[in-house]
Amino acid sequence: MYFNKGYDDLKKVNYANLKLAMADNAESINLLKDYHKRKSKSKALYISAGASIGAALVSFLITANRNHADFDLQHGFSREPAMPRFTASYILLGAGTGLAIGGYLVQFTGLRRLEAAIDHYNR
Repeated sequence: MYFNKGYDDLKKVNYANLKLAMADNAESINLLKDYHKRKSKSKALYISAGASIGAALVSFLITANRNHADFDLQHGFSREPAMPRFTASYILLGAGTGLAIGGYLVQFTGLRRLEAAIDHYNR
């Protein structure tokens, strides 16, 4: 997307260009800064979500492929292997999903702040 201020050349819509164009309106600058903060927070949440989901997948694979031959001093090796415990994997997957949803919501509210900054400037 592109914009222009007055009869200036077209400029690409990004934080730096909008900050320069809206420099004469303090309320728009505040809304624009809030948008920039939310954009950074959503990026951090998405990265954290990806790391958590990746760790969950690795945990699933390691737990599922682990040799479950149990050894007991009294009875020796048991004939029935214990069921694998995926609790940590599920917790990581749930945390990653929550972080991804949080990232989306923060990004969505950030876009609303951007729209509000532009609307406030155009009044």
